Amino acid sequence: MLRIFLNFVKLLQYNINTITTQKKDIKTMTKKELIKLKKSLPKGYRDLLSAKFNCSVSTVDMVLVGTRKNIELIKAAIELAKGHKIEMENLSKEIKQL
Repeated sequence: MLRIFLNFVKLLQYNINTITTQKKDIKTMTKKELIKLKKSLPKGYRDLLSAKFNCSVSTVDMVLVGTRKNIELIKAAIELAKGHKIEMENLSKEIKQL
């Protein structure tokens, strides 16, 4: 979990603006896309994102179900999911090498 958090911090230090998602793209995100994003996030993502954006956990939940719109939060969630995926793949490789 600590490694995931450290990767998340590194990703946040990286310029999040590299994702070219525009506000109109966020409006067209389907419920399926938001569900897929939410499922790919690591355990504890709500606390991490709420701390990063100084908002409540329920706000993070509402953004990820499409009730509220927050482009920056979605971008950060995507980066967090990417980092989590990479970390899980690395752990899987390490286990296979045992």
